[in-house]
Order: sequence, then structure tokens, then C-alpha cells
Amino acid sequence: MDDIEQLILASFTAADALEGYQLSRENDDNVMLCWYFKSIKNLKSQLEIASGIKQARATVRAELGAIDKQGNFNQGDPLTHDLNPIWKSLKEDALLKEEDDLVGIEAPRKKLMALLLAEDSRLKVISVVGMGGSGKTTLVNKVFDDVIIKNSFTYHVWTTISQSFKMDELLKDIIRQIYTGNRQGVPLEVETMKSSDLKKMVHNSLRSSSYLLILDDVWSRNAWNAIKQALPKGDRSRIVLTTRDITVAPAACQEFDAKIHTMDKLSDKESKRLFLRKAFKDGKCPTNLEETVESILKKCDGLPLAINTIGGFLRKKGRTLHEWEKANGSLNFELRMNEELEFMKKILSLSYSELPDEVKSCFLYLSMFPEDYTIEYNRLIRLWMAEKFVQPIEEKTVEEVADEYFKILLNRNLIQSAETNRDGRFKSCRVHDIMHKICILKSKDQRFAGILNNAGADWPNNVRRLSIHTTFHNVELIKKNSLVRALFVFGLVESPSKATMLAMLFKKHRKVKLLDLQGAPLKQFPREITKFVYLRYLSLRHTKVKEIPSSISKLKNLETLDLKHACVSKLPASIVKLTKLRVLLVYQYDQIESYNTHFLYKHEFKPLENIGLLKSLQKLSFVKATRGSHILTELGHLTQLRRLGVIGLKEEDGAALCSFIHNLSQLRALSITSLNEEEIIDLPANQLVSPQRLRLQRLYLTGSLKELPMWIPNVTSLVRLSLKGSRFDVAPLKHLQDLPRLEHLELFQVYNGKELHFEDGGFRSLKVLGLDKFEKLETIKVDKGAIGNLEKLIIQHCMMLKEVPIGIEHLTRIKVLELFDMPQELIERLRIGGGDNHKIAHIPQAHSSHWNEGWESNSLDGTLNVRKGITPIGKRI
Repeated sequence: MDDIEQLILASFTAADALEGYQLSRENDDNVMLCWYFKSIKNLKSQLEIASGIKQARATVRAELGAIDKQGNFNQGDPLTHDLNPIWKSLKEDALLKEEDDLVGIEAPRKKLMALLLAEDSRLKVISVVGMGGSGKTTLVNKVFDDVIIKNSFTYHVWTTISQSFKMDELLKDIIRQIYTGNRQGVPLEVETMKSSDLKKMVHNSLRSSSYLLILDDVWSRNAWNAIKQALPKGDRSRIVLTTRDITVAPAACQEFDAKIHTMDKLSDKESKRLFLRKAFKDGKCPTNLEETVESILKKCDGLPLAINTIGGFLRKKGRTLHEWEKANGSLNFELRMNEELEFMKKILSLSYSELPDEVKSCFLYLSMFPEDYTIEYNRLIRLWMAEKFVQPIEEKTVEEVADEYFKILLNRNLIQSAETNRDGRFKSCRVHDIMHKICILKSKDQRFAGILNNAGADWPNNVRRLSIHTTFHNVELIKKNSLVRALFVFGLVESPSKATMLAMLFKKHRKVKLLDLQGAPLKQFPREITKFVYLRYLSLRHTKVKEIPSSISKLKNLETLDLKHACVSKLPASIVKLTKLRVLLVYQYDQIESYNTHFLYKHEFKPLENIGLLKSLQKLSFVKATRGSHILTELGHLTQLRRLGVIGLKEEDGAALCSFIHNLSQLRALSITSLNEEEIIDLPANQLVSPQRLRLQRLYLTGSLKELPMWIPNVTSLVRLSLKGSRFDVAPLKHLQDLPRLEHLELFQVYNGKELHFEDGGFRSLKVLGLDKFEKLETIKVDKGAIGNLEKLIIQHCMMLKEVPIGIEHLTRIKVLELFDMPQELIERLRIGGGDNHKIAHIPQAHSSHWNEGWESNSLDGTLNVRKGITPIGKRI
């Protein structure tokens, strides 16, 4: 066992001892009758705790002393050091300079050259953004070396920014290149100049001439801010910076024009062409290797550096199927052990190494999810919070801080393909397969997590987190690991043996704090779980569990209980003893893939008599208002609620609902559904003391309304509003059009009239508009100046609509037009050659979809466009 491993295990020992101490204090009820016996028991427990801490401290001291004597502290991972001395040569090695390696570069090269050569006297700054290995430096280098570019600027300077760059050295490098370009010797005094003099020298040398400055691999906004102070706004000068972090890219301002070019992945065709060039001398794939090549390309996922490196590595394997399959199946091992892949690993690992320490653990958590797994945003955030990786900072809540950490990973291209809801909230993400493998290597090195899959155990003996994928191979080894504190299962199929294995795991790991059994083959709640006194997070989502035992009240530390899409409809009364519970999800949706499921599509749970005792609850959905005002009064006691879903509301319950809403100062999302389509939702304004003080961001009302609740236009914080089944005789647009932050508006069966009119100046912030099932609607009018920022328009099942909105040509920012189950006559007029096609010619994406046991979609430009995951208008809370 090496020094670092000893330190890690010592930290585990200390953490366990402190947890034991905290638990012993929380469970001490100070009952005098049992004081004597408990004091003896507690003394023994506290001696064990103290011994654990003492042992951990001794281990740490011994290991640090040994490390200090050897003089090798922090040398285990070269990526923790500043790579400045070798970074420039590494970057040069990364360039794909051979023409055969330059695949898919021509279109972005032309785009970048056009930006550089544009007739604009202002200083232009162009940021080329993408994950490590995406070809940013290769693209910029190709443009930098172009003869036309060389002849268009007086000075050409390329400098690479290390992670901990030194400003003086950077300025000296720029000066050397300026003088070399002028064929002059560099003044000797440059080496001893102060920073202020160096900046003046750079500024004076460049101010009267045009220059092209490349700043390669800028890691922080601070680096850019420091550099720009020394640069003049020279005539037609251009600065190009490459970065992995989109937040580093400067925004346009009065000083200069700024553009961003995002590096796209190579297409499947381009990826295969590059790979075959690198892997085979003749650039052709042998028939026996086709399937294996496709599997490797899927892992590379359009990343040029990965394709180039792995293709070159496999070239030495010949054309033997066995060798290729072995290499494909052991890519984790090859990344760790093979020197030919070391450079790629270092390049990609740098993005992780430069993360703030508090975000590194959040990234390592991704190692526990299977390869190519779509990770739900809310699930990930709750896991981070349960692990205590995230803490509230000043005025930001823990959820808001977790959201910032997620954005850091997204902005730095460590996660990708984040799916968002229509109002811009994150929904899910995934990790590039090669980056995922590097994440696993880092996780394994730090004893962060272990993964057990069909390939065998890919984890060390002592880990805090265990993720089981599809198998219980080596289950005996798992049972011996007493350090596990988080347990995940993925892809287990139903069988008696697996249920038995799970039960064995539960018996051996009672100190587990996080238990994620989403999709596990469970029909009954495992009783062993109620002995997990440390448990903070429990997910039984997508299981067949129907009942929750009353003994769940023993889980005093539980913060998240996720029963979404389980079969639970009733909770035991004892659950109100879980006073630390923050998230309670008990509902499921009907699995009907159609847009017309606006009513009774949720199965809620029957409310608890004393649910108001759960003071820490922040998200509660969905609770049925079966006891009328009593349950609503109880909900009014949950003052920490941020999201609330209520279903089954009756007309007489509206006043009681409004009377407590104003007490929920933290409420950000509210979903209300009436008992049935005939039941009216009555939300009187006079029951709200100060509607202006509400900080609601998302409001969903499903059910018939006498009139639009007149307090809604006063909730200026609203970002998303959904009205379904309102059936107004007068369109509500005038009352809503002045909401200053409203970005997403969904209207389903809201209005019985023939015309909708969006007036000039209305809905200035609106980006997404959905209109569904307006049964009598014939005309939509859009004034010039109305909904001017709209980006997406969705119209569904409006069978009397004669044409697209009059004035749609005024919507210059619209990117997407979606038509679902609309009259065929209207669709034909919008196709190329149709009489109304010119009205939507400015919209980049226009589609028509029809329901035929699933959504079939066609582009209105005349081409078939097979798309996955088509989403009509729907609910979200």
C-alpha cells in the first residue's frame, strides 16, 4: 500500500469516527431512567471514536513524515504540477499537421478566415471554444499559417498560455516575436524590465500597425483581463483565443467586437475517414473489423484527438479481430498503462486538474454512472448535496451552488449534450466516453468509487462508493468492503438470485448514506434498509415497490426519498418523524406517448394527516387535496418549500390555497391541478396579502378557470406559465403581456374564440410559445414589435387554423417552428413550392409532426427528418 493510499484510508477512519460521535449525540435522548446503562454504553462508544481519530492522526503524521523524507510530496500525479516548461512542446505535438489528419476542418477554416479578414477597422476578438482534443489549436494553426492571413497583418504572434502563466514572461514572448518579425535583434534590456515597462513596449510596438495575436489555451477570465490591458486597439487588428471554458470567451463591448466559434464534433462519416487513415495503411477497413471499428468510433464520439491517437495505436495491431476486440474491451487498462495513449490522457485530464477543489468530487461522481448514460440533472444535484460536496455560500442556497458547479463542468466541456427544458432549466447531461474513462481512472486512484461490471471488478479493495452494473460477479469481494458509504445499481434484471444478493449487500453495509436503487428489480421494500441509520438519500424510482413500512421512521437522517414512478400511493403516518426530509417525490405519469394527456396523467399520493411537521421539505409532489382546507392548512406550515405540486383541487379549496401561498416565501414552482375537467379552480386575489411579494418562477394551472386570477400579472418574477383547460371566452393575452421576465408560455385549450392577437410591445422576454387545442381558432396575428425575442413557436392540434401567424415574418429571432397534428392543407402551403413558404423561409428549423403510434416528423423544407425525442407541449415542475 503506497503513501497516498495510507493517507486516504486514514481520512476514512477519521471521518467514520466523527460520524459515530455525531450519531451517538443525536440518538442520546437523555432519559434519566436509562442514564446509568446508557452512560456505560456511550463511554465505550466514545472510547472507540477517540481511538479511531487517534489512529487516523498517527497514520497521517507517519505518512507525511515518510513523504517529506523522500522529498516526493505531490509527485504521484504529474498533472498537479505546472506544466509551463513542457506545455508549449506538448501543444505543438498536439497539432494535427499532416493533411491526411485534417478532416472536417475546411468549413470552420473558411468561417474563421472570413471573420479575420472582415472589413472592420475595430479590434475583433474571436474565441474558439471546445473540449480538450476537439481540434481548436489545429484549426487556428491552419489559419495562422495561411498565406493570405500572413499578408494581411504586419505582425503575427502566437503564444501559448500555461495554467499558471506569468504575465512578464508572456509579454517578453510577444516582444521577441515582434522583433523577430521585424528582423531585428531583441533589446537586451527586455529581460530585466518591470511589468509596466513591458506593457508599454508591447503597446507602443503594435499600436501603429495591424497585428494578429493568437492566445492558445486560455484558462481563465483573469488571464484574458490581464493580457488585454497591454494590447492596443490597432487598425484592423485581430485576437484569436482558444479555450476549453466558454465563460472565458470575452463578450462584445464598446472596445472591440467579439465572436465565438464553437468546435463541433466530427460527423460519423468524417470520424470514420480520419480513423481509417490512421489505423490502416490503405485507409480501408477490413470486413472482419467493421463492427469493432464502429464500437471504437462510438467511444471516440467525434473527438479528433481520440480518433487520431487510438487509430495510430491500433495500427500496430494488424488486422487480427482478436487483437482489436481485446484492445477495444480493455481501453481503461490501455489508457492507464500504454505510453502511446499517455499524451491524450494528459491533454484531456488537464480540464479536470484545473477544476476548483470543491468541484473535483462532483466530477468524479460521474464515474459511477455507466458509459454513455444519460444522467438526470436533478438526480445528480441531489446526490452531490447528500454527499455534502455542496454547501450554501453567502446568500446562495445549496441548490443554487450545486447549479453553479454543474455549469462549471458544462462550460469547461467536461460534461456535454446537456438537455434543457423549454424554459432553459437543465434536464440531463452525459459524459464523452473517453473523458468518462479518464474519470474512472481518477476515481480509482483516489479511492473515490469502484465499478463492478460484466468485465469484472474494476475497483480497489477500499472505496467509499460502489456502483454495480448488470452483474453480481465477485459479490464475496463486495461484502468484505466495510468502507462503502454509497451504493448504486444499474441494469439489474429481475431474478430471485439478484434479490438475494441485494439483501446480502444491505446486511453488510449498514453505514451506507446514499442508496440509489433506481430501476432495480424490487417488488417489496427491503426491510434491511430501515437499519441504515446514516442514510441521507434513498431512491426507489422506477421500481415495483408498492408499500413503505412504518419503520422507515428510523431513518432520522434521510433528506431525499424518491419514489417517482414506483407503485406507491400511500405513505405511512410515521414518515412525519423524518424531520430532515428535504425532497419527497411520490407520483408517476401515465405512460401514454401523446400530447393529449393534460388531465389525470399523474398518480399522486394520499396526504399525511400531519404533513406540516416535515419542516425541512423543499420539494413536495404530488399531494392530493382530499381533505380540503385541512391539508392545505398543513401545507402552509412547510415554509421551506421551493416546489409544490397539488392535485385534485376543488372550487371551494381555492381560497384556502391562496391564503397560505403568501407564507411560502421560498416557493419557486407551483403546480395546481383540479379534481376533473369540470371542476373550477378559483384562486381569488383578495386571499393573497401581497401578490407582488411572491417570488414564483414557474406556475402551472390545469383545470377550468372562471377568469384569469388577477394576481398573476403582479407576480413579476414569473419565468414560465402553463395554463391548461382554462376555456376562457376572452383571451388572457392582454393581462399577461407585460410580465417582464416571462420566457415560456404554454396555453392548452385556454380560449374558445376565433382570433388570438399579440399586440405591439407585448411579451418582450418571451422565448418559447406553445399553443395547443384551440378548437375554434382561425387566425393568429402578431404585430410588429410583439414577442420580438421569440425563438421557438409550437402549435398543436388547432384544426381550424387557416394559416401560420400573420406577421410571423416580424419574428427575426425565431429558430424553430414545430407543428403537431395540424391540418394537411396548411402544411402543404408551407412546404417548398407552397403559397406560404416564403413566410417561414427565415426560420432555420421548421417541422411538421403527426401522431401514428408515435411521432413521425418531416422537415418543411421537403426532406424527411427522422428525429428522436420529439417533445410536444407538456408539463414540468
